[in-house]
Parts: sequence; C-alpha cells; structure tokens
Amino acid sequence: MDLPAGAAERFLRDFRDLRPVAKSFVLAVRDPKKEMTIDPSLVNAILTKPIEIETLAEVVRECALAVPPPVDPLHCPPAESSQPPVVHGDSSQLAN
Repeated sequence: MDLPAGAAERFLRDFRDLRPVAKSFVLAVRDPKKEMTIDPSLVNAILTKPIEIETLAEVVRECALAVPPPVDPLHCPPAESSQPPVVHGDSSQLAN
C-alpha cells in the first residue's frame, strides 16, 4: 500500500470501477512504520510487513479456494517463459 502519490489506492479504486462484478480477493500489504488508513471497501484482507513467504502462500491458497472463477474471464497472455525453472532438492532454497 506504500506506493508514491496514492498509486495503491488509485489502482484499487480503478480496479473496482473497471470490474465491479469481479470475484477477486484483494490482499493489501502495509508497512507498520507508516500510518495509513485503508478503505475496507477496497480490500478483503490486510497483511503487515514483514511477511513470511509461507504465511503469504497460505493466505493466497485460502483465498483461491474462497473465490469462484469468473464466468467470463479476461484473456490472459502467455507467460514470459514457457519453460518452468528446474528445482533440485529443497525448494525452500530457490534464488530470488
């Protein structure tokens, strides 16, 4: 939520205006060192930094189960890379 010149709030308002019937689950991440008010009509949940990757992954999994897929999904372009990275051994040691 800590983007310059209110960009986060503007994005959230534009998203809701452009896709008012979207069944998206909006997760906001805030910096506890900065005081801010987050409009609860624009987000479904708020996490506070720092965030453990495992916690974030669990929240995303739970949200994915709670939000049904849209009847008329928008076209999604193909990924930048069609070849996934090869992981050997413990996946918790992936490079950033």
